[in-house]
Amino acid sequence: MEFFYFFLFFSILSVSLVTGFIFTYAITVMLGLSKLSDKEFLKAFQVTDAVIQNKQPIFMIIWVGSIVSVLSLILIS
Repeated sequence: MEFFYFFLFFSILSVSLVTGFIFTYAITVMLGLSKLSDKEFLKAFQVTDAVIQNKQPIFMIIWVGSIVSVLSLILIS
């Protein structure tokens, strides 16, 4: 039963963090990027994506961890 509560807590926390990130990105960053030309938009998006993939292991841990924790919660419940 302790595993259930651990995965429940981690699932809620990680999914909330991911949801907050997506929401914040959608209402702030994308609105700013929409004011750029198509070429500038693509370049800005590529740079942002490269930073996330190469220098932000915490972001990837939270992103993938939210999926793994929800699936683990489903399996042990």
